[in-house]
Amino acid sequence: FALALRLYIPGAAVKFPLNNYTVSTLTGTDMSYFNSTAVTEESGVTMHATNTTQGDVSAGNTDHAVYHTFTYLYDETNKNPVNYSTSTQAFDRRTGELLDCCGSAFGTDVKVHVSGQGVFFPFDTKKQTYQVFNSTLLKPVPARYAGTATIDGLRTYKFVSKVAPTQFGIQPVPGSLVGSNEADVLLGEFFQGTTSYWVNPVTGVPVAVTEQQHVDLRDTTGAPKLVVLDGTLTTTPKTVQY
Repeated sequence: FALALRLYIPGAAVKFPLNNYTVSTLTGTDMSYFNSTAVTEESGVTMHATNTTQGDVSAGNTDHAVYHTFTYLYDETNKNPVNYSTSTQAFDRRTGELLDCCGSAFGTDVKVHVSGQGVFFPFDTKKQTYQVFNSTLLKPVPARYAGTATIDGLRTYKFVSKVAPTQFGIQPVPGSLVGSNEADVLLGEFFQGTTSYWVNPVTGVPVAVTEQQHVDLRDTTGAPKLVVLDGTLTTTPKTVQY
């Protein structure tokens, strides 16, 4: 009976919490971005991104949880706020898969069809490819198993998600910024990058993350005209999750 209790009960009862509260920080050096306040391109700067996640207990139940996340990107070199974003994610408390319910939203989009993994990977994470929701592209992208690694004595599974240049929006900009005689021009917003996750395979919690991102604006021929953000952000040792 003791053996059955150990093997069966945890698998049936363990769920992601309703009242989660975490703050994680990622830092990067030698990064570049377009400073909209100074209307200039900055390069060689140090940045940090702070992610604050809080569970909405009243919006969850025994089957699903709802988390609100606020992300703040800051240029340490020039003491300049770069941008911020918000999200509300509802997900299955056992699998971590996102659900279309409970006010799910990303940024200013009132309603976005969501699927794939959100905050967490599943409990008992497998050595396989998972679909992870990308909050820039607003769709899931594959995160492929890429081996194991030990972080602070914890054995983790590494997953890597690679995104080729992909358009996700259109942005009007002054023509003078991109060498045009027009007062304003419309440019496509493109994202490309590689995200690596080191996941605790028992709990499904990403212990650490590295995000290599490149966002730029391109004309109708696909030629890059303006770098919006470029660089790599990595979880700081002090905010590694377990």
